[in-house]
Amino acid sequence: MVSEYPIRIFLPFKGMGKARGRAAIVSKNKEFGAYANLLGNKNQRIKVYTQKDYRAWTNKVIAYLIKLKLEGFLPDLPNPCRIECFFCNFGSSDQDNLQGAVIDAIVKAKLLPDDCGSIVIAGSGKFVKVKTKKKEKKRVGVAIEIYPQEIEYMDIDNFLGYERYLEKLQPVLKKAS
Repeated sequence: MVSEYPIRIFLPFKGMGKARGRAAIVSKNKEFGAYANLLGNKNQRIKVYTQKDYRAWTNKVIAYLIKLKLEGFLPDLPNPCRIECFFCNFGSSDQDNLQGAVIDAIVKAKLLPDDCGSIVIAGSGKFVKVKTKKKEKKRVGVAIEIYPQEIEYMDIDNFLGYERYLEKLQPVLKKAS
């Protein structure tokens, strides 16, 4: 069992960008499970769904992570943490969507309780090329490094614009509160 940081995990398959939920208007008479009223019209409903290939990819990652955990290869993840993703030998989506999909799978595998800002403090994604030896198959996948990370406190008084605009924004801020 790994006890030092970073915790390193390699997903041996191409990453998939986080799918955005899609909506479809359906008739009230059709059975679609849980759905919500659309703009108060009782005869129209909206169903939100995600792409089947994204769900399949997520389920494959979840199963892989759970197997690593159950077989003792994956220790408890630090909480709070920083998650760095390296997308090896592919570039199929924006790095933020790829990283979001990986973090969602980690949460769904119950390795972290949530992906909120108090648990996953920081993270990044980077596209990289992995060198291979002659006649070796090109390695494609997602390398993940997980580090313990504390919330940092910073002084923003010296940031350009802070002092200048804060005074002008006071009337707007008062109305909002």
